[in-house]
Amino acid sequence: MSVGEVLAAEPIIREIQRRFPNRDIVITSMTPTSSEQIRKRFGSDVFHVYAPYDIPFMVKAFLRRVKPECLIIMETELWPNMIHQVMRRNCPVVIANARLSERSAKGYRRLKPAIGWMLNDLSLVLCQYENDASRFESLDIAKEKIFVTGSVKFDTNVEDSHVKKAAHLSANLPAKPKIWVAASTHEGEDELVLKVHERLRQRFPDALLVLVPRHPERFESAFQQSNKQGFNTARRSEFEKIPSDAEVFVVDTMGELMDF
Repeated sequence: MSVGEVLAAEPIIREIQRRFPNRDIVITSMTPTSSEQIRKRFGSDVFHVYAPYDIPFMVKAFLRRVKPECLIIMETELWPNMIHQVMRRNCPVVIANARLSERSAKGYRRLKPAIGWMLNDLSLVLCQYENDASRFESLDIAKEKIFVTGSVKFDTNVEDSHVKKAAHLSANLPAKPKIWVAASTHEGEDELVLKVHERLRQRFPDALLVLVPRHPERFESAFQQSNKQGFNTARRSEFEKIPSDAEVFVVDTMGELMDF
């Protein structure tokens, strides 16, 4: 799971722990940042391990050790070998908080002759929105397996620590009439966001953009892109509060998205 998926999965994991207190929960992730989030949020209440490469002998060894009773996949991490080996163990496979873009759906439709078995054998697909459900249906997944449950990110309880940090940030905000947050941006999106901000400032000259890149390796490029487009840019790692003359504030730290 990515950092965002860890946050989204938390309400599901907490509810499983409440309903099945004697069951062990194994969480897999792919990156050190998501691993750190799992450690911070769950501590020793769960067992965390990096996901194996989707190669048959690695997946088999992993499953022999874990012995899963149910596999819950967050969003759209569909690994064919993992799903195949889990299904061979008569283990249900659920996609939770499922989302599927039209581009991804087209790719899956082209591969349907090769991966149709994987899609058909899914136990449940719990979608964020109606559009996602329609795209999963277009892959010939049985309609009775597909439900629209909304995004579980809206079920996340905001911890007191986030509330306090948010209050601290609000109390120290510069007197700006308009502040907006571009959160969890991907490669190529920063430039588009900054162009929108430039247009917004024509109408609201004091508007402030809080820019939060999704991945740490893009913190520097987002900062440089903002400077290149002529904005007075500050970084979170250098300022406890947003400077009054900042036009763009780049959040180049981890774990603070909820606060902003």
